[in-house]
Amino acid sequence: MISKKMKLSLKPFNRIVQISIFLLVIATVYVRFYKNHQELPRGCDEFGYLHMAEAIENGKLLESHTYRPFIKDLTNHLNGLGFAKEDYAWVIASHAYHLDASSNKIINQYPVGTSALMSLFPKELRQYFFPVVIALLIYLLVLIVSIKEESVVRSKQFTLVSLFILISVVSVPFLVEYTNVNSVAPTFGLLIATGICFFRNWKLSALLIAISINFRLANVLLYAPILQ
Repeated sequence: MISKKMKLSLKPFNRIVQISIFLLVIATVYVRFYKNHQELPRGCDEFGYLHMAEAIENGKLLESHTYRPFIKDLTNHLNGLGFAKEDYAWVIASHAYHLDASSNKIINQYPVGTSALMSLFPKELRQYFFPVVIALLIYLLVLIVSIKEESVVRSKQFTLVSLFILISVVSVPFLVEYTNVNSVAPTFGLLIATGICFFRNWKLSALLIAISINFRLANVLLYAPILQ
């Protein structure tokens, strides 16, 4: 039997071990994906999220934040050739943008969550910080939903979360989501936290899913177990 006095003496040591593990995991995530984020944004999604982050930073989320003086002449030309707007709405502006038929404006089609999150960081560091932010979110959200649990339970959850992150950075399908700025990875922590508190506090689970929808609209389907 471990005496109460000995348990108290072990707490500072356990805390130091956890902090060391936490720092090691975060450093591992950063180093593991550093090379993936040295290139220019790849594809529509990454470009779109980073471009929207810049728009949020400049306070132009709901405004036209890209100068496209050619759009009017181009649409008139395409209409003159007999094309309907539905034929070119998704290709007239590249990288996550499309022409909204009702307003005749170029709009960004993505939920705001990922971009809002990345807008908190300097532009030149957003790609590099993305994997680290994902890992930090997982730790933070699990800590928040477990704040009232006993220290033994929180310690076990910390260990499991650390193992999950380490496995996720070397295993598909999670691995791919760290390599570019996207909407899937930011929901890892939200959905893990949702699962942890589902049976104890379904209202909090519903709130976490609602937050995750701001990153990925398809997550609305996750309400199905709660509504049953």
